[in-house]
Amino acid sequence: MRKPAFRAASWPPESLEEHMFLRILMLAILILAVGRFLAWLFAVRPGGLGWRRPSAAVRRPGAAPRLDRLRRCATCGVFLPEEGGIAHADAFYCCPAHAPFGKES
Repeated sequence: MRKPAFRAASWPPESLEEHMFLRILMLAILILAVGRFLAWLFAVRPGGLGWRRPSAAVRRPGAAPRLDRLRRCATCGVFLPEEGGIAHADAFYCCPAHAPFGKES
């Protein structure tokens, strides 16, 4: 009877060389799997582990965001900060040309 050209792997390995090859192969697969997990954990996953952006309160603890009050020009409808326009007779205007009589108050 002829020997088969390809011998199926048996467990446990029969020779020391076969045993060492399988141990090195399993170690390589384990290292690749751990490497991929760490890459996902630190780079791919949203936020990462420990790399999250601090919230706005942490970044600027004492500074509140400056909110300018915007008002709308009674003539053209453009919005601009309150200190940049002209208030006249309970109305607000963006420039002297739009304000009646061109007076600032």
